[in-house]
Amino acid sequence: MIVTTINRITNKRHYQQADWDNNTDSYREGSFTNQRRGMLKKEISKDMWSLAKFLGKTASATTEIMVEKNKSNQYYHAHLIIHTDAITSAVDTLLSFVGATQQREEERWIESLKINKIFYRSIDGEYGETYWTTAFDYKGALDYLQKTEATTGNKQIFISKEVRYDTVNK
Repeated sequence: MIVTTINRITNKRHYQQADWDNNTDSYREGSFTNQRRGMLKKEISKDMWSLAKFLGKTASATTEIMVEKNKSNQYYHAHLIIHTDAITSAVDTLLSFVGATQQREEERWIESLKINKIFYRSIDGEYGETYWTTAFDYKGALDYLQKTEATTGNKQIFISKEVRYDTVNK
């Protein structure tokens, strides 16, 4: 079982109109600028469903998706619990999903569990970043995400073997 957190980034193009620049006393041409930003709830939910379908094909995995709002801004991130035995193919799929080729190992102290936990972080993600670790059971996965059964709320489950979509309210 893999527990992961994904932050996705999109690029938006903005057009800056041509006008007179008073600082240089010259005419400035119009140009496009790229702005990187996070994803809104509808955008990241759609991306996570496509990731769950792809994980079902490559790693024969069942995926649970939880989308949450960032504390710092108005954008969203997603938590995934991936039930699979093919961990290496699932991790390769996660890294390619965020456009990363490398990851690094980090060791962190989890205060609620009172343990040191090794988790992995993507280094060079072009479309975002992912953090992941392994969990032995479902309760351990929820503890890692600092969730309980009462606070998980609306959880979407993608089951690849039966190819059906469920929404479970707990």
